[in-house]
Amino acid sequence: MQSLPALTAALLLGLSTTATATLAPESTAPDSFQQLSTQLMAIDDAVEATRDDPKALCFVVVLPEFYDDARDIRDQWTSAKKRFNNSKHHGQQVFFVRGQDAQFVLEASYINQAPAAIAYRNGRPHHSRTGTMTEKNIQAFLAISFDNHAPTTSAPDQTAFLFSSMNELAFAGQQTPAAKGACQIMLNLHALINGPYASTYSASDLAEMTALYNQTQITLSSFDTTNQSVLDEINATRAIAIRTWNKRTKSTFGFGIWSDLAMITGDTNEVLTWIDQGLDSPSNHKRVAQSLADYGQPLAQLLIDSHRYQALAMTITSPNQIQSQLAAAALLADEIAQIDPDSSDSYNTLVDSATNKAAASHAALLFAGRDSEAWQIAQFTQDFAGLQLASAALCSAAINAAVLTDQHATLAHNLDPSTHASLINAMNTTFAVVPTDD
Repeated sequence: MQSLPALTAALLLGLSTTATATLAPESTAPDSFQQLSTQLMAIDDAVEATRDDPKALCFVVVLPEFYDDARDIRDQWTSAKKRFNNSKHHGQQVFFVRGQDAQFVLEASYINQAPAAIAYRNGRPHHSRTGTMTEKNIQAFLAISFDNHAPTTSAPDQTAFLFSSMNELAFAGQQTPAAKGACQIMLNLHALINGPYASTYSASDLAEMTALYNQTQITLSSFDTTNQSVLDEINATRAIAIRTWNKRTKSTFGFGIWSDLAMITGDTNEVLTWIDQGLDSPSNHKRVAQSLADYGQPLAQLLIDSHRYQALAMTITSPNQIQSQLAAAALLADEIAQIDPDSSDSYNTLVDSATNKAAASHAALLFAGRDSEAWQIAQFTQDFAGLQLASAALCSAAINAAVLTDQHATLAHNLDPSTHASLINAMNTTFAVVPTDD
């Protein structure tokens, strides 16, 4: 059988860095070069030419069948092409495909809809996007495509296909290529959701991509990280992420996926060391603090357990953030109670965990001198857990963080001496005696 042309190979193998995770249906592959149109062969030559020049790009724009829509999109791209031909990006080729050529590109790329745009670099897809784009969207697409430091990013339906393929590989016991595919999906989505061009995506697109990111992270968490080859794939992606953070000194992009993957592999000490060293560094303190504000909430329990109250406070951008978490916990607790009224242990564990986490956030904000916000969280905690349970959690957290105030002493009046004797003793040690109403 004759080998596939370069265009087909680039499309089929270029969805991610994980060629083995891409399961190509035979129907998308032509039997020979003769099945390619003259235009597709020209595109094939242009894609191949990008292998020889690391700065070279070519673009394929898949037009819809409806003529007026196709004309408008072509006009948009023609205008954009004029702009970048007059810039440092002179000479980049743009190809427009419709009809059978368009169908070939869509099927080979695992893209389900037109219009679509694909940028090729180094002989493979570098960035792709589907759906109707405004002029702002096109300029963002071009900016990402020309960015030498941007990771390869795929259209959502390409990413969804890769996710399906990754699951098939994992189900078949091929965890190493599946892990590579999962890491590529997470890196791709992290770049789109949190990168400098996230604002060019709709809220629904961002929500859909965030859900797929979380789903992929859960899947990857189920893999055997004691398998060295799986661990190597995860660590390779972590290295890319932190290298990106180091290079992009005006953004925090990269930290989120780096820390998410570290939690999967259990490298929590490395995360804590990175945070400690960064906050102690005058040159990095501000960026590390902002990184925690942007991506630190998944680290909250780790920071609580390790008594990193300064860092924990940095992850809290607003008391409403904690209120939303308590609301979600309340909803889940109600569902547990409705599904199984006898599941008191699960219900109590959930309520206690959410209460203690909110109380620790209260203490962290006091530690950071954000008293007004801290007491807003205290009120949210009381509304969620009730006065006695919340008071115990708030006082205990304040003791742990060494931020007890007279207001905590007042809260101690709500404690049951028989249930909270040790906590009251700890409060007495701090205050000499807990004030009474007398």
